[in-house]
Amino acid sequence: MKVLQVFLLTVFVSFATASEKSNWPEGSAMHAGLSQKEILEKKQSKASEIVLKIRSNLEEHSPYKGEHLSSVFGRHNESWGDYVASTCMTVGVMTGSGGSWPSYYALTCERNMIDRRLFNLTNTLQCIKRHVKNEQPYELPNCLYQSFTVEY
Repeated sequence: MKVLQVFLLTVFVSFATASEKSNWPEGSAMHAGLSQKEILEKKQSKASEIVLKIRSNLEEHSPYKGEHLSSVFGRHNESWGDYVASTCMTVGVMTGSGGSWPSYYALTCERNMIDRRLFNLTNTLQCIKRHVKNEQPYELPNCLYQSFTVEY
């Protein structure tokens, strides 16, 4: 039993250290995928910040059901994440690549979709700020339309 535990621990440690990008040769699927993942995580963090700002502005400045709008927007953003994950996993599988390359293509898809999402979220936040500045709080829900687009 102890031999099995030592073996599993050794495998886990070697896998954990191999998941660093520098441990994979440049041009390999794992190196490319880990590079994509680093970029994707930064962009996802930025998108999360913008979503929080949008929700905060809706709750603070919307004169009518701001909490409801914020909640709906939050649920929509979660659904968008689920949509991206399933769509991009399908894209990765459909490439027909072997090894780790399908994961790389799925990450590339997610990166492309988060770029577009960041564009839409940034425009939504700018629209909300503009209406708050111009004291047009009843126009805030109109700003959300551009963040609800689904693009392929």
